[in-house]
Amino acid sequence: MVDHRPAVASILDFATWEPVLRLLPADAPRRHGARSVRVTGRIGRSSWSLALNRRMPPSGRAAQVEDAQEEFDAVGLVRSALADAGVDDVSFTAEIRGRPRTSKGRIALMHGNRNETQSPDAAGDDKGCLRWVIGVPLVLLHLLAGLLCFYAIYTRPGHPGDEDALFAIKAFAVLTIATGAVALLITLAPAHRAALNRWWLVPPVALMLAAGVRLALPV
Repeated sequence: MVDHRPAVASILDFATWEPVLRLLPADAPRRHGARSVRVTGRIGRSSWSLALNRRMPPSGRAAQVEDAQEEFDAVGLVRSALADAGVDDVSFTAEIRGRPRTSKGRIALMHGNRNETQSPDAAGDDKGCLRWVIGVPLVLLHLLAGLLCFYAIYTRPGHPGDEDALFAIKAFAVLTIATGAVALLITLAPAHRAALNRWWLVPPVALMLAAGVRLALPV
């Protein structure tokens, strides 16, 4: 049997908790007219406690592992994440909105002296924040590279053999390539690739190509 679960499940990844949370809303008490339901529980590396109304096996048959396989699989995913994070035990409180299969909400995790909160929209929020933090310096680098490239292209020798103008053209072109390379490395950094789309690669590549052509043809 092939295990399709992620090799390393993050304890702060909502996808790690989603299978467990899908099991709870159906059994959790819901006030009349309430749009959300709050559930709590505890999962440890050796035991767990979930507020589930486990179904009894048919009359005349003993309980089997298959009767709670969905629960075992869901808890197992969280326990694997606990092992990866080096955490022995975690208590959680979750507020779930909507149907169990399309639940949204927030989940608070308490383990030791730490209190972490994660939501299904948190990953998108983190990407948006990272996009601003990385995007502003990148835009400034692109503007600087563009200005340098402008001077490299529009600086013209005043006469044949104008060493000062030729030196300025080469200097501006080299600085454009260096600045574009820095922007390109920042954009391609593994930690930034999830937040920045491919269009962020266009400005530095275009400016570096233009500067390269100008460096090769300084007259």
